[in-house]
Amino acid sequence: MWRLYLDAEEDRLKLLNEGVVLGGKTIPIRPHNPNYKSNLRKVRVKNVPLSADDGQVQRELAMRNIKVISLYRERLRVDTQITDCQTGDRVFFCEKFEKQLPKTMAFGKYIARVSNFGQIDINTHFICSKCLQNGHFTSDCPNEWMCTDCNKLGHKLIECPTFFERMTQKETKDQQDKENQITKHVTTIQETEQNEHIEEIANQNNQEDDTTDECTDPSKQPSAILEQNRKVTTNDKKDQAQEKKKRKKKTYQKKIKAFHIV
Repeated sequence: MWRLYLDAEEDRLKLLNEGVVLGGKTIPIRPHNPNYKSNLRKVRVKNVPLSADDGQVQRELAMRNIKVISLYRERLRVDTQITDCQTGDRVFFCEKFEKQLPKTMAFGKYIARVSNFGQIDINTHFICSKCLQNGHFTSDCPNEWMCTDCNKLGHKLIECPTFFERMTQKETKDQQDKENQITKHVTTIQETEQNEHIEEIANQNNQEDDTTDECTDPSKQPSAILEQNRKVTTNDKKDQAQEKKKRKKKTYQKKIKAFHIV
């Protein structure tokens, strides 16, 4: 079966009416492939290695309630001629199915691109990082850049003046908050030390007042005087003992000197 491509629509209609004469025989020309069945749908699977088993793809389609009638591996076409080299694309002829296939599917450990006639892009989870819209990749995006900060077209996030201005304000505010926390902490420490010093002075004053009260109290005066006299007597004894030791030391040193002179 041959497929003819004509440049003008008039030539196409003329060829359909008159046909082609080969070897004295008129061969009719048909506008469509007579073997084409309208109740079948062609599904093309790309990006699957040649070494992969076709059964992996068939099992995945069967799990989606899609019945495969036939399949073939597409061969490379060079200068309008088919070669023996395979492109890796699998073409499946399946019965009509209602639920649309996604454009990206997993067949075993392979991620493949799937296409079929009348397919609707249902890969809404793919978000373009350039225009922030669903349904296509950044490499295929025809739109302008969309800023993720101010949501305006025409520039990236790194070129957004509003973003850098707000970041500068945030850094300044964070620095001020940090300095305020440090100042508050230092002030708290100083107040604590000052309160402790005031309490210490108050305790000393209270002790002095208690001692003065004991001395001025007539009932406790004799015992206080006796205690003071005892302290004085003890101190005198200590002083006398120290003077005695000093005298002994001096006498001993004089004897040593006299011994050296002799």
